[in-house]
Amino acid sequence: LRNIIIADAIVTGSAAILLAVAASPLGSVLGLPATLLRFAGVGLIPYAAFLLWVGLRKASSLALVRLLVTANLLWVVGSVALLFSSRIDPTALGVTFILIQAAMVSAFAALQHLNIRSLPHPTISRKTRR
Repeated sequence: LRNIIIADAIVTGSAAILLAVAASPLGSVLGLPATLLRFAGVGLIPYAAFLLWVGLRKASSLALVRLLVTANLLWVVGSVALLFSSRIDPTALGVTFILIQAAMVSAFAALQHLNIRSLPHPTISRKTRR
């Protein structure tokens, strides 16, 4: 699970830097607003750092991993919803870009969810009444 989260951090961080630095040329090729790409890139930087922090911890809590899965799934939903929005007019390459990155994020969410069982489960203790 740690390796999956670290891989997610690396991919997310790489995408963040690419989007933040090359928003204008990417926007021209993809038919997406450079402002949107730059905003997404800058916004992904702290998320990538958070992923790395979670991945490098000796132990991750179930709540943290569920938070990552949820955040990734929300990104996928937002990406697909963006395609149906009248606010953008992506090129064919832009549509492909959005779908591929959504598929990759979905794959990370699925792998993280499937590997939740590798987390140590806390034992539940019952208090006895006297």
